Amino acid sequence: MLGSYLFRYFDRKGYGVWGMGRRRSRNGCIKRVDLTIREDVQDVFAVIKPDVTINCAAIVNLDFCQDNPSMAYAVNTKVADMLSQLAFEGKSHYIQISSDGVFDGMKKFPYNERDLPNPINVYGKTKRAAEIAILNTNNHAIVLRTNIYGHKGEEKSSFSDWLYNSLFRHEPITMFEDFIYSPIYIGNLAQALDEILQGQITGLYHLSGIENCSKFDFGQCFANVFELNAKLILPGSYHGFPFKAPRPGYMALDSSNILRLLKTQILDLRGGLNFYKKEFDSLVQLEAL
Repeated sequence: MLGSYLFRYFDRKGYGVWGMGRRRSRNGCIKRVDLTIREDVQDVFAVIKPDVTINCAAIVNLDFCQDNPSMAYAVNTKVADMLSQLAFEGKSHYIQISSDGVFDGMKKFPYNERDLPNPINVYGKTKRAAEIAILNTNNHAIVLRTNIYGHKGEEKSSFSDWLYNSLFRHEPITMFEDFIYSPIYIGNLAQALDEILQGQITGLYHLSGIENCSKFDFGQCFANVFELNAKLILPGSYHGFPFKAPRPGYMALDSSNILRLLKTQILDLRGGLNFYKKEFDSLVQLEAL
């Protein structure tokens, strides 16, 4: 989701954009590469010689990671470390997209960069291992912890796609009122990334939405902005839900450190959802042509 969005965003901004992934684009700007094979990735770096490298590759399904720890480690940790090394060797500013999932959720007010990570599931452990590897070996890198939402636009749907489709079909759904986080719309994150890469900012930062909310609060606001029936959303608890991977209940992030360096306005929940709806409506109109 994030990678494809950023590709389109920076392409529209006039950057020379290249990508690596599971599919090759028609214009050849996205190379079909197995990111776990260093030699193949190294060949692409040698040809493109990127000024900036943004790693959006990750397995983000927590339960899948819990069932497949070797695969999760290969993609979330080893690929991230390898891309960071190649970027460092090529003098490319490296941007690693990390996660609020590196914390255990025991805190009851937003986590800042000084708080000690303590991941409680395989996904969080693989993302934390990537952070350590990158920050210990690449002083031209920035690691950004975040939690994004947006339209996936591919075969598999995102969380917000599921939410929209369920409400559009008038299906009642339950959303957790005891799971707290700081979601940011991918469009708003892209704006901040544009400024970060231009400023060559490095280090470890949190970059999330400026408003903390529960999943239930998010769903209610989403329904109101998208003019869907918010009464279909029922409050529930993540406690006792049959997840395979344990979940931290509190994942809110304090982004004040990065905000002091940026001019980009980071939006609150309704502002981010209004931005999302505007782009979503434009996409629907394009698909209707």
